[in-house]
Amino acid sequence: MRNPLRSRLLACLLALTGARMLPAQSDYAAPILAGLSNHGRHQTEPYVTAGDRAYLIGTQDGNFPDQGGHVPGEMGGLWLHPIKLIDGFRAAVTDLATGRKIDLAESAELVTYPYGNRFRYPASGGLAIERFEFSPDGRDGVIVQYTITNAGARPRRLRFQLSVKTDLMPVWLSDRLGIRDGRDTVAWRAGDRVFLARDLANPWFAVWGAAGAADARPVARPEPLQSRGLGVTAASRHTLAVAPHGAVTLTFALAGSAASEGAALDAYRDLARNHAALLARKRARYASVIERGRVRIPDARLQEVYNWVKVNDEWLVRDVPGIGRGLGGGLMEYPWWFGTDGAYSLQALIATGDFDLARSTLRLLRDRSLEANGNGRIVHEVTTNGVVSNRGNTQETAQFVLTVGKLVRWSGDRDFAREMYPAVERGLHWLLTDMDRNRNLFPEGYGIMEVLGLDAEPIDVAVYTQGALEAAGYLARVLGDSEPGDP
Repeated sequence: MRNPLRSRLLACLLALTGARMLPAQSDYAAPILAGLSNHGRHQTEPYVTAGDRAYLIGTQDGNFPDQGGHVPGEMGGLWLHPIKLIDGFRAAVTDLATGRKIDLAESAELVTYPYGNRFRYPASGGLAIERFEFSPDGRDGVIVQYTITNAGARPRRLRFQLSVKTDLMPVWLSDRLGIRDGRDTVAWRAGDRVFLARDLANPWFAVWGAAGAADARPVARPEPLQSRGLGVTAASRHTLAVAPHGAVTLTFALAGSAASEGAALDAYRDLARNHAALLARKRARYASVIERGRVRIPDARLQEVYNWVKVNDEWLVRDVPGIGRGLGGGLMEYPWWFGTDGAYSLQALIATGDFDLARSTLRLLRDRSLEANGNGRIVHEVTTNGVVSNRGNTQETAQFVLTVGKLVRWSGDRDFAREMYPAVERGLHWLLTDMDRNRNLFPEGYGIMEVLGLDAEPIDVAVYTQGALEAAGYLARVLGDSEPGDP
């Protein structure tokens, strides 16, 4: 049994275990929550650059080792659900005058902002190098920027090389749909100055390149990046001129599609053209998230925790075309949706005023459950390709009903109450007929303790069922239905 809170508190754990808060005057952080900074600690622990469509997971030293267990070693990298695009990337800088090469193999510091991450690399040869990345919401990819500052009095001519390892592959349990991973191939498109990769067995594509970099050139035989999977490594080189005491920024867009080459190229071009506006939009949205449901806590540390928990909620949103939009269970192992986790998390989310996300998550669970079960039973777990791994433990249906009731109480949304009422009735019918064979009002089946043999009449199922009946009664009164159960 996983702890549904564990992966949801990454930012808070950093705040409470040694990471320091940065001053808010940083250009990246202002005008909202200052970043969490990690100086050399927890370097092999994961980090996420999150968006509701795409997210990037690596380790806090800026690298991308094989991580995770659901698909062994494959839960990190750049995901655009229901597929993964790349395992990761690595950069290097060479001073063309001296031949000195700087491998950006390990960052000295990671700074986490609500809307992105910044890596600072150790200064070398008078050069200071930073990497900033963010994932625009509603877009199929991420932006990665490298800024190189010349601290010296002489101009520099530099060669910058970025190596990327593809790994186009499907999400967990895709084999149940007959989907199999194929080998990747990659080609340089000289006209667009981008790499285009595809999975030979499926219509999955990844595209990446440097926005506006006319001098980009492919590397003929790059050194392979080592990782699991059927991907391939491709690399590009860029020549940069940096004035004395000046700086230059190289911006890469990494995008993809699970549908077509054209969609992947369109996603790349959109990111390459509009990344500055998309960053401004994301910063503004997170400022509104922090202001929503605002409370004043005398303990400044707890205030930070509360603010970062709201941010962390946003990092867990998955929006997958054809499946739905909802709050996921946790990164990196549980990016998809759960009945139990949803019920717990949504009740807190409702209290912060994010009614829209709560509504869309409940709709997703209702629709996927009806598709999988054909009755009122709420599923336990559904992946981003729509596969249900567990059709639902008994208490999850009761939790769903009481969460619907709580949302209506807090929001006053009668239309949503009317929309969900049939699902509430179906759920109660399933609980009190199919799952209560001896008709003693104690439904049978598994509760939250997913332990073989504990499928009798668990106390948590009974308690949640009582809560569901109270919630259904409230909804019936709101809708003027004096006889719950009637059409």
